[in-house]
Amino acid sequence: GVAHAQAYGATSNYCTVYAWYQEAGDQLIDVRCFNASGALTDTKFVANFARGSQGTARFAYLWANQASNPSPYSPAASYRYDAVDSSGIVVDRTGTGQYEVYLPAAGPTLTTSWHFQITAYATSDRCKVIGYYAPTRLATVACRNHSGSLADTRFSLSFASAASILGRTSGTYFNSWSNNSTSGVEHPSTGVYVMRLTGYPDDPKGHVVADSLLNGSDYCHIVSWTDAGAELQARVACFAPGGAPTDAVFYVAATW
Repeated sequence: GVAHAQAYGATSNYCTVYAWYQEAGDQLIDVRCFNASGALTDTKFVANFARGSQGTARFAYLWANQASNPSPYSPAASYRYDAVDSSGIVVDRTGTGQYEVYLPAAGPTLTTSWHFQITAYATSDRCKVIGYYAPTRLATVACRNHSGSLADTRFSLSFASAASILGRTSGTYFNSWSNNSTSGVEHPSTGVYVMRLTGYPDDPKGHVVADSLLNGSDYCHIVSWTDAGAELQARVACFAPGGAPTDAVFYVAATW
């Protein structure tokens, strides 16, 4: 399977996954969290783990464990999955800290919105998806150190369409992206956004994540999610290297 983690709250801290493994029948995830300068710090976080998928989900995941490999490679079989063809997943390093990931399930056409989760592995670096084109099934990933410079980095990545971020088709789920001009998204201050998700139970449970999208060294994470009547209100914060709030394109996913 594959694990992800991200910081929770209004600070500029961020989190990565250092390992995931089984112990005495339990699934354990080791998480490390850092301040904007890359130093370890105590931080609230959210984390999730998935293995396989349900039904008609267009779901895929991988652990890209060869950060500096100059040749395209297939990630380790135990840590990759694709609802169309798991053996077809390919990771290709195109430059320092830059990768193209081919996912058979991620195209060539999608009937519903999509979402990527990406988490740097065993490092204080950060990774994010900076581009995706469904007809080619290719996602472009960039990884940077805490100061914003590109850096070769291992990472875990998940893709979901017609399913939740956990590959589930049951229950309620939501995938969407937004920018500063997206209708219905509030922007109360620099780098802060509020998205209202409809169709959720009147109960602030579930799991919500947010990630920065497109090229640049900014990063985003979920601040909170709360019950707002018939809606789920998700608050997102985005930052520049060094921790200053900055406006960014981002996407949000929720699952119940």
